[in-house]
Amino acid sequence: MHDENDLILASLDSLDDASLASLIAHTRVSEDLPRPPEDKISERVIQFGALLDQLEPRPAGPALIYADHVSGQARVAAIGSSLRVGRVARGLSEQPTNESDLAFPHFMGMSAIHFSVTCDKDCCRIISYGRNGTFVNGELQPRIEPGAPAIGRELHVADVITASIGGWKFYFYQNVEEWMDEP
Repeated sequence: MHDENDLILASLDSLDDASLASLIAHTRVSEDLPRPPEDKISERVIQFGALLDQLEPRPAGPALIYADHVSGQARVAAIGSSLRVGRVARGLSEQPTNESDLAFPHFMGMSAIHFSVTCDKDCCRIISYGRNGTFVNGELQPRIEPGAPAIGRELHVADVITASIGGWKFYFYQNVEEWMDEP
């Protein structure tokens, strides 16, 4: 006979990434609740949930959530229709095409523009420009030359974007209420 905890864990295992992220986004983890088996997906979603818990209010639209490397505090970068992430800040380059909206000037593993996220009414997509690799959930994304046409990979809630090996981690956030209510 299965006990209640086994049934709950089996139910959590059957959820896809977006559903599991939604569940975590709407609940707070309690010591009384059983935890899903440790794997890459559950670890990723637990880290996402921990950062999301620090945010009040939560972002209204698509955003990247990341932990400040100095303070450990959660930070939010709203995406809007697009967001460029890299090492060179706006106004600091002789070539405006090499400037990022969200800049990390002291991280030399990041390219001037390492990746961009673009959103339309249907989805958000990531395009990698970084020479040291851009990873989504540990999977290396193909590098595109700036200015070249690209489609990019569709992002889902709690996807982890890592800028170069061992670099900054960004968690993709989308207001789950917005897409949960759609038919």
